[in-house]
Amino acid sequence: MREGLSYLHLSKARPGALRWTAAEFFSATPIPTTKKSDVYSLGSLILYVLSGEQPWAKMRDSQVIYELCQRHNPPRPQSPVISQQRWSFIQDCWSPGSPDRRPTATKVLSFIRSELNTQGPKKIVLFGESGVGKSSLINLIAGEDIATVSDSAATCTSRTEMHNITVDSCDLVVFDTVGLSAATYLDALEEAYTLLRLLQSDGDVDLIVLCVRASLSWHSLEHQYRLCHEFLGQEQIPVAMVVTGLEYEHRMEKWWDDHSDWMDGHGIKVTAHACITATPGYRNALAAQYEESKRSVRALLRTCIRGCNRTRTRNILGWFGAPKSTRGQMVQLLTSRCGLDEEEAERLVRRIQRNGVSERR
Repeated sequence: MREGLSYLHLSKARPGALRWTAAEFFSATPIPTTKKSDVYSLGSLILYVLSGEQPWAKMRDSQVIYELCQRHNPPRPQSPVISQQRWSFIQDCWSPGSPDRRPTATKVLSFIRSELNTQGPKKIVLFGESGVGKSSLINLIAGEDIATVSDSAATCTSRTEMHNITVDSCDLVVFDTVGLSAATYLDALEEAYTLLRLLQSDGDVDLIVLCVRASLSWHSLEHQYRLCHEFLGQEQIPVAMVVTGLEYEHRMEKWWDDHSDWMDGHGIKVTAHACITATPGYRNALAAQYEESKRSVRALLRTCIRGCNRTRTRNILGWFGAPKSTRGQMVQLLTSRCGLDEEEAERLVRRIQRNGVSERR
């Protein structure tokens, strides 16, 4: 569906995709594809996008044909995402016994716009190495100490923690993920991957923030960006970058000025960035730099939040259209793009699949 389209185009697709086909095609008299039959298929598409479960998911084809001949609707999935309001609209799209009762193009567009413009907390996931300052970043955003900050990597965040923060009257839910370290690398990746899939199945993820030290090697920076953008976000979720450890620089933004050309040349494209210090220093010795950092991070969030609804439109279409990756494709991505060796990649993918987490729900 094109952005801004105010009417329905007649599909050229022919009946045959059984679980998406309107019930009226299962009659003794052949009938042509109509706009109303396309609305039926749209209802099935909405069901799949929201729940991750295709219509008639637990039935064999022969059973599906019988149900369609009886003019029955697909059963309601056991998913909290399918609210009563959404389910009622999907059923209206189906109306197997009365195609003329199906919604018009105007009603369909009204429903889609209301879904895309639904206001709720923006979900933000922080990702990065242990000790990079993710918990300190949360306190900086909140303007108070709500996350526990440790003095060593050994006592850093050991499990994903969720924090509710309000910025400029916008509610945020910020997830502080387990930090990457030599000892917990695969654990951290598995937990972050699982978190992203669960959040996605319950709506959307608005932003991944990659937190990196200014001293991070280029090799590691490239791999961590690809882990965020390609593996965790599947190229559908915006990625912002926060660079920490710049408290002793005369001008913190100079780090970005010096290195942005290199990042562009290596395909590191972020929605927004901030170069900061995540600490006010001993006895607030770095108070000026800290306040500047707070302004920079909040500006980053404003930029990304403004684009959330536009991004959500692309995410819905992208997550539906993206083919489900096979085990081999996931291993290939992790080894060729994200810096894991083959043994590590195989172990990670096995763990993800053993826990029942799929590429798309």
